[in-house]
Amino acid sequence: MTDKLTKTSIDDWKPQLLRFTGFLAPTATPQTGEWWKHAVGTEPESRGSKPARGEFTDSGTYQNNMLTVSVQPGRFDWFLSTRS
Repeated sequence: MTDKLTKTSIDDWKPQLLRFTGFLAPTATPQTGEWWKHAVGTEPESRGSKPARGEFTDSGTYQNNMLTVSVQPGRFDWFLSTRS
């Protein structure tokens, strides 16, 4: 029995969520609001924070999709998801 692999075109690939994760230096103290504005150029539609834990989240529409940045001590995540 022979298995054949079928090459899929990039046009057939339709991800619903992309995530980019990065790690911060232990001494880093990221500022709320700076991340979103530097990346997108506008203010986010929604902002949440947990100051006691050093965490914040900004989100909004970006190129007809939903973009979110989540920052916590030592780590950050960008999420881009479809609006379906």
